[in-house]
Amino acid sequence: MNPFERVVLGIMRATRIRDVNSISAKTCLEPDFVEGVLLRLRDKALLDEQNRITDTGKEKLDDEGGLELRTAWLFRELVSGKLLPFIHLPQNDEPPRCKKEPSHTKPMRASKLRFGPPTPEEALAAMRETKRRVEGYGKTIRLPRVGQIDIGPNPERFSLDCPIVMRDSDGRWRIADPFGYGYSRELEATFLQEMGENEELSDWLMEWSDSLIVENGDSADDSKAAYASQSIRKLYPGLSQNLRVRKDGTRTIGQIYAAIEWALFYSCRINGFDDKVPELRFSSPRDQIDMFRGAMTAIGCDGSGFIAPVDKRNINNYLSGTPEMRVVLPMSILQAEDDPSHPLRVFCHAHPDFVARIGRMKARRDAPLHGGESDRFVQSGEPDDLFMKELVSTLLPAVRFDDANQLRNGDADSTFKNVNFNAENSIMGEFGPAVPYLRMTRGTREALLSAERFWITFEGEENLQLLVNEYYAALQSVLDAEILSDRASRPDSKLFDPCSTATSRCEKLNLGTLPRGLLNAKRTFIQDALQGGGNHTLGPSLIVYLALADEEKLVSIEESVPGFVDDICELIAIRGHGNGVIPGCKEDAGKYRAFAFDVIKAILEV
Repeated sequence: MNPFERVVLGIMRATRIRDVNSISAKTCLEPDFVEGVLLRLRDKALLDEQNRITDTGKEKLDDEGGLELRTAWLFRELVSGKLLPFIHLPQNDEPPRCKKEPSHTKPMRASKLRFGPPTPEEALAAMRETKRRVEGYGKTIRLPRVGQIDIGPNPERFSLDCPIVMRDSDGRWRIADPFGYGYSRELEATFLQEMGENEELSDWLMEWSDSLIVENGDSADDSKAAYASQSIRKLYPGLSQNLRVRKDGTRTIGQIYAAIEWALFYSCRINGFDDKVPELRFSSPRDQIDMFRGAMTAIGCDGSGFIAPVDKRNINNYLSGTPEMRVVLPMSILQAEDDPSHPLRVFCHAHPDFVARIGRMKARRDAPLHGGESDRFVQSGEPDDLFMKELVSTLLPAVRFDDANQLRNGDADSTFKNVNFNAENSIMGEFGPAVPYLRMTRGTREALLSAERFWITFEGEENLQLLVNEYYAALQSVLDAEILSDRASRPDSKLFDPCSTATSRCEKLNLGTLPRGLLNAKRTFIQDALQGGGNHTLGPSLIVYLALADEEKLVSIEESVPGFVDDICELIAIRGHGNGVIPGCKEDAGKYRAFAFDVIKAILEV
C-alpha cells in the first residue's frame, strides 16, 4: 500500500467511519481523492462494497504496522462537571465495574446541566497528568502512542470508590483519589463548594467529625526542664515564658525569636545596661551604621548582615524594659566590642553569620505573625532551635537545655495530633466545615487553629501573649484578603489618602475614633497594605480597609460587632511588640476569642 492508502485504511479502522466526506474531514484530503483511494482499496480486496475492512485489509494493516486501537476511560464528576485528570486503560478494553457495593455512602445531587463529552485536548492533558502522577509515586505506566483520538458520543454512568477520611494528624478531612494516587484535589474542591451551598451535607460532615473527637488527655509539660526552674523564672521571667513548650507540644518561631530578644536584653543588663545609650542618642544614622559595622568585624562577624540605625523612640522603649531586637542586637555587639571577655565574642567566632542569621529568622517570624502562610512551628533539633539554645546558654550560662526534650507527659507528637484534631473540629463548628477552606486564606486558618489549640489546652492563669498574637495575625490576614478582593473599591486618584479617608468614614458612620498613634503609622506600611504587600502590620491594614470597603459593609460589621474599630485598636495596643507578658485567665482568653470570631464572621458574612 502507498502512504495514502495506509492512512485512509488506518483511519477507517481506528474511527469506524466509512463515508467519503467523513474520511476527507479526518484526513484533510479532497473528497474526490479519497474516493479514488477507496476504489483502489476495493480493487485490492482490502475493502468490501460497503467500505468495510476485510480480513485481508486487517492483516495488511498489521503487517505494515497499522494503527493500534485502544479503549481508554475518562471520568467527569456530575456535581460541578470537573474532568478528573486521570485516564483509565482497562485490560482487554473491558469497562470498569464495581467489585462490591460500598457499605456506607453519602450521595450528592448531580447537576441538572449537561456537560457533554471531553475534547481530544482534554484527553491528552489527562494522559500527561496520569504519567506525571504515577511517576511521582515511583511507579511506571505504559501509555500507548496517540495518533488519533475518537470520543464516544454516549457516556455511561459509573460510581467510583472515593473514600473520605479524617486525618488524625490535623483533623482535616480529605477525599482519596479513586485511582489510588493520594488525594483528589478536584473532588475535594467540588465537595467544599457543595458544602457551602448544601446545609444537609455540612451537618452530615460535622456529625461525623464530632463523633471522632478524642479526649485531650495529658498536655505537654516541660515544667521539670532546667530552663523552667523557679530560679530561672525569677531571674529571667520574660525569657522563661518564651522558652516554655506550649501545652499542645509545640514551640513557635515567634517564641524562638522572642527568646533571643530576651536573652540579648538580659545580657545587656549584665554587661552595662545603658553604657552605649548616650553614644547612640547623639550619633547620626550614617554614623551608627559605620559604628555597627566596625563592632561586628571586631567581635568576629563576617559582615553579611545589616543592622538598621536606632532612633530615640526605640532607645526609650529599651530603657523602659522592652526587648526589641533592633536595639538589643546592636547594643550587645557594641558592648562585646569593648569587652574582650564578652560571651557574644565566643558565639560569633563559632557563628560568623550571626547577624545575618538573626535577619533570616526575623523574616521567618514576621510572616505568620502578620497573617502570612509560612510555617510557624520549630521542631526540637531544627537549626533555628539549636541556634537559639546555644546563644541563650552562651549569654546566660545559668539557662541549660540538657533535659529540655523530656516532656513530663510523654510524646509531644501524640499530644499535638489529639489537640490539633479537636481544634480543627472546633473551628469547623464555629465557622462551618466549608468556610475555613473556601473563604479563608491559609494564613487566617493557621492562625485560628494555633489560637484554638492554645484555648483548648488552657488551664488556670497563663500568659495570653501568644493567643493575642494569633488573633492579631488572623484579623490582619482577613483584612488583607478583603483589601485585594473585588469587594473593595480601588481609588482612582493618585492623591488618595487612606488615613484621612478612614478618619472621615469613622466619623460619618459612627465607627469610633482612630488613635493618633495608628494614624502616624509609617506611610510605607500604609502603601504596602494598599498594594497587597507583605511588609506591614494590622494597623495599616485596618486603615486601608476602612478607606476602601463598601460603607454598607462597614455599617453591617458595626451592627454585628459594636465598637469593632475601637476593639481592634485596643488589641493592637495590648499586643505591643509581641513578646511581652499578658497575664489572664480563661475568661479573659474567651473574650479575645469571641471578639476575633465575631469580627471575622462579620467580614466574611458567615
